[in-house]
Amino acid sequence: MTKKIYSLQTMRLFAALMVFQYHLWRNSLNGDFSHPGTDFFIVLVGMVAAVAQSHRISEGNWKKYIQARYIRLYVSFIPIFAIYALAMYEDFDLIYFIKSFFFIPMLNKLPLIGPTWMLSMFLLFYWLFSLAFIFRRESILIPVFSLWILGILAYSSSLWNPNLPEEWSLILFKHRNIEFIFGYLGGKLLLSRKVGLKGGKWIFTLGIASLIAAIVLLNNNIIPYASRTFSYGIPLTLISLGLGALEQNNSPSPILKIIIHPWLVWLGGASYVLYLIHNMVLIVWGKIIPITPIQVPLITITVILISAIGYHFWEKPILRYVKTKMV
Repeated sequence: MTKKIYSLQTMRLFAALMVFQYHLWRNSLNGDFSHPGTDFFIVLVGMVAAVAQSHRISEGNWKKYIQARYIRLYVSFIPIFAIYALAMYEDFDLIYFIKSFFFIPMLNKLPLIGPTWMLSMFLLFYWLFSLAFIFRRESILIPVFSLWILGILAYSSSLWNPNLPEEWSLILFKHRNIEFIFGYLGGKLLLSRKVGLKGGKWIFTLGIASLIAAIVLLNNNIIPYASRTFSYGIPLTLISLGLGALEQNNSPSPILKIIIHPWLVWLGGASYVLYLIHNMVLIVWGKIIPITPIQVPLITITVILISAIGYHFWEKPILRYVKTKMV
């Protein structure tokens, strides 16, 4: 069985915190900036699929793979969705609620839980990746991902129209879907264990430097926003790959020791709850106390604590129980 790479779990926490900080500053403090949080999640989904699922493909258990993905998404989503639905019962719209619940893409409208627009992309990747389980060989993903990239590039450059409803074309051929493949390729390279200690250090350093440069360039409109798939996707893949390689090679790096600290790794498990609840916490907080910049550290700690509680008392035990029933 593949050894778990703990740094990837902590990276999930960092990605969730990036998304949270973006919404905090943009929606409550009038700060608008380009950030790599959602790109980080996309890269990590592809990388984790390669690292955690590749060795199971030969079993060909397609149902188990898809079932596990939906259970993981819905265990925490259902109670949080119910809270949102109850809060908006006066504006009840059955079609909107159904689409929001099943992550069906909508045109020019966010789902009930706003950040979950990205889960439609996750599910698309999961279904495409699941083809490997049907054919029982991972090599089938080479033509699948190649055709997907060609379709994305053709659609984004207006060379091809799939003649689908616009909301479906946008989700199926969204340019940032390529980041899933960046992450997947990075994960396969990790699995090969061909990146040594020195290589891991250089890759991680290059990833950090290029990510900082991309953030500065994108936020100052020096490079076009459309380039974020590569400007963010490639550096984030390098960072994750570099950290993973350092961990595989038992690096004594102080940075790595912090990142794989058991508490941070555990909080990485709570990242999905944090992702789902952070806007709700911000709404409630803002109704009680007007949000100001000085409150940012306190609000951040509060969101992390609530997420940890939800993960410890709800998500983790239920996932553990379901896992025992699926064995």
